[in-house]
Formats: sequence, C-alpha cells, structure tokens
Amino acid sequence: MGCDIHGNIEIRPYDWDENEWYCVADISFIIERNYDLFSVLAGVRQFVDIKPITKCKGIPKNASLKTLEHYEYWAGDGHSATFMTLKDIKEYDYNSGGLDEREIIMDSDEFSMKSKPHEPLPDEKKRFVTAKEIFDNSANFQTLFKIMDALALLYGDEWVRLVIWFDN
Repeated sequence: MGCDIHGNIEIRPYDWDENEWYCVADISFIIERNYDLFSVLAGVRQFVDIKPITKCKGIPKNASLKTLEHYEYWAGDGHSATFMTLKDIKEYDYNSGGLDEREIIMDSDEFSMKSKPHEPLPDEKKRFVTAKEIFDNSANFQTLFKIMDALALLYGDEWVRLVIWFDN
C-alpha cells in the first residue's frame, strides 16, 4: 500500500484576526505521490536522508473549518500532519541534501528505484541528492508553489500556508 498526500492551501487576509484562516484550495489534485517530495516537505517516506522544511507538528490550532473537516475525513488513516507558510518554503535551504541509498534498476526499458533497507548499497552506488533537484523534478510542486506565490501577491508570504497530512 502506498502513501499519498492530502491538505489545503490556506490564507489569512490582511488585518483580520490572526486566528481566522481560510481554505482556498485542496491540494489532492495538485500533488501526486512523490516520496522524495514528501521527505523534503515533512520527513515522510524518507528514502533520502534530507532535512525537511518542517517536522510533523500536527494540524494548526487555527486551521480553517474546511481544513478541519477535510482532515477529520481522513482521521482513521491520516498521519504526519503539519503546516508551513510560503515564507518557510522560500527560506528553506534548497542546497541541503542527503544520500539516496535506493538502487536504480533498469528492467527492459523501464526505470525504477528499489529500496532495499536490509541490503545496504556500497558507497560507490549511493548518490547525493539535493532538495533543489527534488523540487526541480516535480512539476506538481512547481505548480503548488506558483499558486501559493500568486496568493502571496495579495496576502504576503507569511499569510499563505500549506496544511498537509498523509495516508497509508
């Protein structure tokens, strides 16, 4: 069984009560399954030893009603909830990285990566991967970032946030 990401983009309009956040988009149709991306966003399904943008810290206490309802829907299967502002995403060190210990295998004309935690790869087969490489190779993340960045033109980087969780 795989792991998928769920969540919402939220905004807090200027001069409003800081506890009032509003859901503007469900990310379920923007971000597809991408374990490398999940590891950078929140340290989930971490096959590459890389520092995440944020640790899993739960749903924000001031989450929008839509986000709370969305999260509650996944209550039985949802895990590793967290949130980050666009400012957090922009200030992240994209040059940070880690070793990818998955084996790259070519079968026929198919490319796949196999994780073999019980069989460590020899050092010469490990490769260093940066967060920038992961983000640059994710059209899903680039789309999400552009949406958040467009909202920040209206509300500011600190008042646009991503609230996410994962399922199994």
